[in-house]
Order: sequence, then structure tokens, then C-alpha cells
Amino acid sequence: SSFALSTTPEKEIVEESSFGFIPKVGPNGEKALVAYSRPSGSQEVGLNRVALIVTGLGVGKRTSNAAIQDLPGDVTLAFGPYSEGLSEWMARARTDGHEILLQLPMEPFDYPNNDPGPRTLLVDKPWQDNLDRLHWLLGRMTNYVGVVNFMGARFSASPEVLSPMFEELRDRGLMYWDDWTTPFSR
Repeated sequence: SSFALSTTPEKEIVEESSFGFIPKVGPNGEKALVAYSRPSGSQEVGLNRVALIVTGLGVGKRTSNAAIQDLPGDVTLAFGPYSEGLSEWMARARTDGHEILLQLPMEPFDYPNNDPGPRTLLVDKPWQDNLDRLHWLLGRMTNYVGVVNFMGARFSASPEVLSPMFEELRDRGLMYWDDWTTPFSR
């Protein structure tokens, strides 16, 4: 059964940045991960759960429309940060009951021959540069519970850049989902 989820960001858990609204932990510990999550059908302890996440949405209109309209609301949808009309995609997905994630472009081993796009998080960038890039990416849409990597085999294998990124995501009340595209992921 599908039911609408909020499409307007909760003012206690967003802050305005030069890149748009980005998540933050609220004054009473409120987090995007909880506030924007889709309630589970069962609250029984010990129940095994399966998560289905469809990534790469927001680019192809036909595929994105089909995912939003045809997949059950229990399926989480992940949108790329470069999608045109990202706010509209978010609103449509949430209205149809989908929990959403934002894809973070991260450096693959063969970068720049294989380039995830502008403002990709890079291993050899100073943390402040990656933090600015991360904030730009996080400001691309609202009402997501967390992020998932887009590419990123080199970045996700590098604890020296993952650790500060994880701390920033945690401090913003977000989850990180690794799609395990590489066995070297840390």
C-alpha cells in the first residue's frame, strides 16, 4: 500500500547554505534519517528485512517515471545530483510513498578517464574542498534519508577521506549506503 510522505523540508532539520538547504540535526536530536524515512509495515523485533534500492534515477525521464509510478512504495529510490528538476522528482517520489536517497559522485580508480561528474568527491583533494563539494551535493534536493555512492571505488577504499565524510554525514543526521560496487570498499 502506498501513502504519501512529506515533500516539504522540516525547518528544524535543515539549514540554509550558499548551496541551498542542507540537512542538520535538530535542536532535540531530530534527524533526516528518521524524519523522512518510510515507516516499516511491521515493528516486530527480530524480523528480517530486505531493502530494495533503485539508483540512477532523475536522468532518464521514462525510467524515472516508471520507477516512481510502477514500483511499490517500499522500494527506495536514489537520484543523481545532476538531474534536471530534482525537486520535482523528489516530490513525485515522496508523494508516491518512496523513501529517497541522494547519490554522491565519488572518485573511481580510473578517474578522470571515468568521470562521475562535476563536484565529484576526490581522494587527493584537501578535506575543505571535498566538504564544499559535499555541501553542494547535499543542497541539490531535500527530504532524503541519506546518501549512496555513485561510482567511487577509489574513494570508498580510502579511509582517510571516508572518515571525515562519514563524520559529516552523521553530524547531519544522514545514513550512508554503500552499493558494494568494489570489494575494496571500507
